Amino acid sequence: MPQCCAVPMCANKKGGHKFPTEDKNRLKQWLVAIPKDSVLEKPRPVLKKCAVPSRFPWIDQNSSLHQKKKERHQRRLARNERKISVQVHINNEKEKDDTFLMETTNFFRSRN
Repeated sequence: MPQCCAVPMCANKKGGHKFPTEDKNRLKQWLVAIPKDSVLEKPRPVLKKCAVPSRFPWIDQNSSLHQKKKERHQRRLARNERKISVQVHINNEKEKDDTFLMETTNFFRSRN
């Protein structure tokens, strides 16, 4: 286990994943994905053999994945607003019905 994370701006103070030094092609992908000079560790696989790091704060926030999450969040907010609007409408209609019923009852009571 590494002593600290090799990823720039990572808040993790302990540990991390070993670099895949046994697979030169994947190691090259890691070094491109993690822009830091001279970062090589002793071979000791920890992740799946096909894994490549990809979750970093400097990744483009307009990426399709980020955009999909943002759109999904906006749809959820809109759906919740519609639910609230319908509930308010139903409550208003119920209040109108209750008011009409009370007025009608009072009208007939006053006539007696």
